[in-house]
Amino acid sequence: MHTKFSVVSLVFLSWSTLCFAQTTHHGFAFDNYSGIYGVVANPANSVDSKYRIHVNVLSFNQLGVSQFGSLTNFEVETTPNGFNGLDFSQNNDEANRVKEGYSYGHTDVLLPSVSWNFHENFGIGLLLRSRTLYDYHNVNNTLLEGLNDGFEDREYTFQSSVLNNTAHSWGEVGLNLSAVLINSNYHFVKFGGTFKYFFGNRAVEVRGALQGSDNGTALSLTTDSENPFISLNTASNANGESDSKLFLNSVLDNFSGEGSGIGGDIGFVYEWRPRETNRVDVRSNSSAVNKYKLKVSASVLDIGTIAYKDVQQNTISLSGFEIVKNSYLPETGLIRTIQASPENFSPALGEADFLLPRSLNLNLDYIILNNNNYYININYIKGLTKSTDAFANSQMDLVTVTPRYETRKFSVYLPVNFDLEATGGISAGLGVRYGPVTIGAAALSSMFTDRKAHHLYFGLSVPLMKDLYR
Repeated sequence: MHTKFSVVSLVFLSWSTLCFAQTTHHGFAFDNYSGIYGVVANPANSVDSKYRIHVNVLSFNQLGVSQFGSLTNFEVETTPNGFNGLDFSQNNDEANRVKEGYSYGHTDVLLPSVSWNFHENFGIGLLLRSRTLYDYHNVNNTLLEGLNDGFEDREYTFQSSVLNNTAHSWGEVGLNLSAVLINSNYHFVKFGGTFKYFFGNRAVEVRGALQGSDNGTALSLTTDSENPFISLNTASNANGESDSKLFLNSVLDNFSGEGSGIGGDIGFVYEWRPRETNRVDVRSNSSAVNKYKLKVSASVLDIGTIAYKDVQQNTISLSGFEIVKNSYLPETGLIRTIQASPENFSPALGEADFLLPRSLNLNLDYIILNNNNYYININYIKGLTKSTDAFANSQMDLVTVTPRYETRKFSVYLPVNFDLEATGGISAGLGVRYGPVTIGAAALSSMFTDRKAHHLYFGLSVPLMKDLYR
C-alpha cells in the first residue's frame, strides 16, 4: 500500500511541474462524472454517461487572462465600447504599461439544462447558456488605462500595430444528440452534435491602426489610411459609460434577440478497452463503470455566426486629433469623444455577421493504475478564428494537464497552467466535485500573485446516477 501510494504521488508531482494552461468548460468537463458539463466540451458525451439524467441547476465559469489590468470576478461589462471592461487597480506593473497588451475574458453561465442517456446507444440533451466574451489585441496599455481611469500627467508616445477589440454577448439554446458507433471488446467509439440557435444581445468591435503622443496636457491621435480605424456597436445605447453588473443580473439580457444565428458543436470519443481495465461481471451495469485504459476525443465548438441588421459602422479618420486631458471624461469614452467632431466620421449602415470563437479541442485521458481511480488528462484547445478576422472573437490557444482522483461521489483535480498566447506564465489550480456541487479555480496561484490569469467556476446540479448493478 505504501509503495502504491508513493508511485501515485511521484506521478502526480512529475506532471504538476510541467507547463500547461487553463481548464475551461465549467472546470471539470473531462471527469467521467461531469455529465452535462462534459456535453459542453464534447457533444458526444451525453451517451454512455455515468448518469441516467443529469440536471444542471446553475453553473458559472469565468476565465480572464491579461498582460495588464484584470477582469472583475463574478461581474460582466454590459455596455462595452471597445476600450473598457478591465480593472487597472491590479496587475499594473510599470514595465508593462508602455507595451501593446493582450487581454481575454470569457464569462459562461449554464442555466437550467439537462442530459439524458435514455438508451444504451443514444443520449440527448438540452442546454441553455448565457455568454460574454471579449479580447484585446495590440492595444497600448497606457492608452487603455488612461481611457478608463483618466489620464495622469505623464508623457509618452505609441504606435499601435493593427489593434483589435471585439466584445460580444449572446444567449444560446442547444439541442444535443449522440450515439454509439462501435462497441467491441477492445474498441469503443461514440459521436455527437449539438444544434444551436443564437440570440445576439450586443456586439462591439474597434479595429485599425492608431498612433499618438501625450505631451502631459493633451493626447494627440492619428489614424492610418492603409489600416483604417473602424468602430461598430450594435447597441442603441452605445454610450461610453461602463456598467459592470453581477453576472446573475445580466444573464437574461443576452436573450434579447437583437441578433440571431444558427450553428453548433460536433465531437467524437474513442476508448481503448484492453482486458486489464475492461472487466465487468455479469451482475454489473457496464455503462456505470469505467472500462478504458486510454480515451481520445476531439470536438469542434462554436461553429456559426450571429447576424445583426441595420448596424452603423463608422470609419474614423484622424490627423493630430487632440483630447485635452483635464476635460476628458472616462464615462464618455474615446469613440464618443471623437464623435463630438462629426467631420472625423464616415458612417455606413448595413448588416454585420459576428463569428463565434470557433475552436478545435483535442483530449487524452489515461488511467494510471488499472484498479484505482487515478487519471491524467491532457487537453489542447486551438482557436480557429484569428485576431485579424473582422467581427470575430478568437479563442486562446491553451494546453491543459490535469491529474485527478475520481469516484462516483467525489473528485479532486489539480491543473497546472501555462497559457500559450498571452502571458506565458505558470499558475496552478484546485477543483473539487462532491455529489451535486462543483467548485474550484484553475489559476488559483495567479489570483493571489500577479493577477495575470484568473479562473473561477462553480456548479450546482441534480445527478441521477446509473445503478452499479442490474
